[in-house]
Amino acid sequence: MKRVVVALVRKHKITRVCRIWFKAWKIIPFKYKKRLQIVYLGQFLTNFLDIIGLALTALVVASSLAELQGRAYPEQANRIFNLLNITNSTFIIKISALGLVTLLFFAIKTISSARFATTSLRLLATCELLISQSILKSIHRLGQTFLGKKKSHDLLYSTTTGVNFVFVKMIQGASQATIDSILIVLILVGFILTNWQVGLFSIFFYFAMWKIVDKIQGGKAILQGKKSRRSTTVSNQKIMESFSLHKEIELLGKTKIWLDDIHKERLQAKEVSVQIQLAPIYTKYAVEFGVIIGTFSLAALEVFVSDATTAVSALVTFAVGAARIVPSALRVQSSLFDAQVAIGASQTVFEVLDEINQLDKGTSIELQDKHVSGIPASKHSSTNIIEFSEVTFKYPNEKRTVLSNLSIEINKGEFVAIVGPSGVGKTTLINLIMGFLTPTQGNVSVMGMSPDLLRRSNPGIVAYVPQSPTMIDGTIAENILLQRNTDYDIERMRETCLNLGIQDWINGLKLGYETNIGEAGLKISGGQRQRIAIARAIYAKPDILILDEPTSALDHESEEIIKRAVLHSKAMFTRIVVAHRASTIEGADLILQLSDGGCQQNRL
Repeated sequence: MKRVVVALVRKHKITRVCRIWFKAWKIIPFKYKKRLQIVYLGQFLTNFLDIIGLALTALVVASSLAELQGRAYPEQANRIFNLLNITNSTFIIKISALGLVTLLFFAIKTISSARFATTSLRLLATCELLISQSILKSIHRLGQTFLGKKKSHDLLYSTTTGVNFVFVKMIQGASQATIDSILIVLILVGFILTNWQVGLFSIFFYFAMWKIVDKIQGGKAILQGKKSRRSTTVSNQKIMESFSLHKEIELLGKTKIWLDDIHKERLQAKEVSVQIQLAPIYTKYAVEFGVIIGTFSLAALEVFVSDATTAVSALVTFAVGAARIVPSALRVQSSLFDAQVAIGASQTVFEVLDEINQLDKGTSIELQDKHVSGIPASKHSSTNIIEFSEVTFKYPNEKRTVLSNLSIEINKGEFVAIVGPSGVGKTTLINLIMGFLTPTQGNVSVMGMSPDLLRRSNPGIVAYVPQSPTMIDGTIAENILLQRNTDYDIERMRETCLNLGIQDWINGLKLGYETNIGEAGLKISGGQRQRIAIARAIYAKPDILILDEPTSALDHESEEIIKRAVLHSKAMFTRIVVAHRASTIEGADLILQLSDGGCQQNRL
């Protein structure tokens, strides 16, 4: 029996909301927790203003009935009249003053609640921004180790919509539901103390309304949250894929298929959105209708067991209480519903955070290297700028060993070519050099430091040009700098672009370096994008330049320019090139031929 009860409690929606609320609360920065605690305490204390207001309302009603029946005013009313120095005033003045005091308490409560709610939302919005930024920072820090495990649309959702669900829907929703629930309990206790019949009737009535509303909502909020998360991420992914594949889709005549597929996902998202938005609307109508039924029921009951005067007093008390309880009850239901939706919608966020925490535990990095403590990487004196010592690498959950027992030495200023068929580990090798992957066994040293530590402590020493470079929606200068709205060394940029053979093209543009190249660089050619990417790397003045098929998008003339400017340059930076073209590796000092996990080294 005990196990059954425990299982039911664990599965109950309020228990699940509390569990996720505590999980979400843990990730809030400490100073914001303190501020939120103060705000929520303030919201809790304002509930007592409501209680005082309701008590004063009861005194207004009781005093009015006493005047009509020629009886003495309630003792509490006389104390207030004495405090206000209106004991000998007329009934109109007394009741008006008491009414104004009542309105004052309700006004203070309303204004304070609005102020506290605004403050809490602003604090949670700030937390949302900070946590989103923290997740982005962690993703970039963990790099390929993490990106290879998660889908990009899940990561996008986790740093945008998902985080909003955690803070605005979950924390704010559950906290607001708790505060409003306390208010409802206090009001019902007040009813019991002032008029036990109205109090018992109200408890029974609002409990029945709660069960009816819960039945209407059907307990599907968590499922709807999961559906909302899935439909949003999948539809966004397909929309972005359709943009990237525009030419292929058009040429193959599959535009309608793609658009229909996207439309289907959007329809599902729309249906879930409608269901989520309708839930509080149905609740509102059900409660409003229920209050009308409750009012008539209470009136009939009081007339039957008492008299008309008592019925009027009970009705006024119930109506005023309902005016405060109903909005709170609606907020409780709405907040709980939002919190349950957030459980399903924010699942991806917590999964991402959990994986980040697990990876952080296994990859703690100190910005102090035992081999070259206190020596800047660019001053490292060893002739071997890159060293692989018996390095073996295997991707997680894969049986195949990509690189096996690899030992390589690359000297300063060398031109190194990495060749081999697809899938033998060329990209893995350069990712190990850049520190985006960690060897399964063995050690990789770059300029006397671990590659990951070098990258963090000496940014710009290693530069990389991918086979398919990414352009930002900005100017030529911004794409070379990879930074918007910043000053730059114009002479250094001109020298870089002149060596790469694109200065004449830039000079021919009306705005020169300030020319916008469009989203993903679609306003310029593939060869121009490739050379801008190379300019981006060289402008940083790296000690090591890594290029993945740097001439794949270039014609013969442009290829020769790049080879002279970069690959065959007398500059002292080390060049490492992944290549398939035989012409690209001409003049290499060292050729690394990868095959079946091994590496044949040919030093020329």
